[in-house]
Amino acid sequence: MRRRFLVVLVVALTATALAGPALAAASGNSPISNTTTRFDEVVSFEGTDPCNPSNVMWVTERDTGSIHEMVFADGTMVVSGGFRADFEADADGDGVYDIAGRYRLNFAETGGTATFTWNGEYWYLDGGPSTRFHWTYHTATPASGDPMHELFRSRCW
Repeated sequence: MRRRFLVVLVVALTATALAGPALAAASGNSPISNTTTRFDEVVSFEGTDPCNPSNVMWVTERDTGSIHEMVFADGTMVVSGGFRADFEADADGDGVYDIAGRYRLNFAETGGTATFTWNGEYWYLDGGPSTRFHWTYHTATPASGDPMHELFRSRCW
């Protein structure tokens, strides 16, 4: 789960960096490209517990969501999207899923500013406790490419 969040984070930040200095607010010009990609897929991967990254587990999840991209004639690019995932995880490596849960990830990038939020909950299938989590990441990057403001917060309860 954490790995999936970080992959989306890296893709969006790379898109920001590639757009370079031309990333300025889109002030009224029409997009030359305006696409929305929808997906509904099942993926499996080795992930970690978002509240305890030392807990490695095998995760299978169904991701449903969309990514919206607009590119303007002046080089400005806007990317936003989100997805919902329902997942099961094998936390102890015995091949049996012991955890189930769901989460929502949203992201947006425009004009050198990127924001991501990741909210979810998981529970142990044997009746054990449930855990909720919330992650927020925000960065502002001027044309120089050096982040001038970064914020990362995570909370589990």
